[in-house]
Amino acid sequence: MNTMIKYLFALLILVQAGTVWAQQPAKVAKKYFADPEIDIQTPWFQKGNKFTTYDEMMTYINKLVAQHPGIATLSYIGKTQKGVEIPAVRIVGKTRNTKLRVLFLGRVHGDEPGSTEAMLYTLDRLLNDPNMTYSMRCTGFQVTLLRGCEWAATGAVTQEVPTDFPLKDTYTLRPEFKAPFHAYPETKH
Repeated sequence: MNTMIKYLFALLILVQAGTVWAQQPAKVAKKYFADPEIDIQTPWFQKGNKFTTYDEMMTYINKLVAQHPGIATLSYIGKTQKGVEIPAVRIVGKTRNTKLRVLFLGRVHGDEPGSTEAMLYTLDRLLNDPNMTYSMRCTGFQVTLLRGCEWAATGAVTQEVPTDFPLKDTYTLRPEFKAPFHAYPETKH
């Protein structure tokens, strides 16, 4: 065999072996990605961290839509390659901006089941807590939202990370949060 082919074959074997060693140990996941200390009603969390099936997802979505008939409607935007209908939930509410539209996508890639739960949880929070009070009180959410918006609007972030920003094993809440509108004096409120 050619020497170059031997080296490439050896490299391929090393890369394949490396994928086995690169798997995330359960103790790392438990330490850094522990379950949140809030009650999440999505199917994954209710049945003990088991993947949500399509039928479970549709049951959950139908329940949410039925609980909020004047706000939420369910439709389908097409079918998957296997002929399964793709749901779309429309949430309407009062807003001063009649052109305001927001699109959330979940489970774009079939091998990313966490995004399904994220969308189901987002639907739940938008319908059952429209002011997102829990998230809005969370320091990490507030800071990330404000800094992200500043970066999106200006291409730079000038806001410092506050001293009460959460660490890997803590979280902080700010019950009386108000956006720092003084940071944008040209904005009218």
